[in-house]
Amino acid sequence: MSRKVPVQSYVLTECRERWRDIADEMGMSESQFVQAMVEAGLKKFTREVEPDMTRDELRRERNELYTELREEREAKHRLEEKSMTSEREVVIEYVEDNPGCTYKNIADHLAQTAPSRTTNVLEKTEGSDLTVDEDGRWFTR
Repeated sequence: MSRKVPVQSYVLTECRERWRDIADEMGMSESQFVQAMVEAGLKKFTREVEPDMTRDELRRERNELYTELREEREAKHRLEEKSMTSEREVVIEYVEDNPGCTYKNIADHLAQTAPSRTTNVLEKTEGSDLTVDEDGRWFTR
């Protein structure tokens, strides 16, 4: 039967404290921890790392993401254009109905009608471009 013999090593205090903490987390004594780590270090580990994806796969995924980003930016731009167009139409319609109105009249009209226009826009875009959660918070798709 093999007999156990002591082995000593001099390490920095910080290193020993770190080893002690790790050993405690693993439910081991310091001696058991050092012995297990030395044995693990003596095993033949290969340093080769297998990539998750090939370069071609990464390139393809990157291109798909760029395409998706471009499409999302274009959709955002279209929504902004629609919003500007509808605001422009509201101003033109108001001026047609109220010739000679002032800037303040137009601004007041926009402020007074904003809630109904907002509701209209949200109703039209809900489901296609926007979603609303159970708390009434809105998000883009």
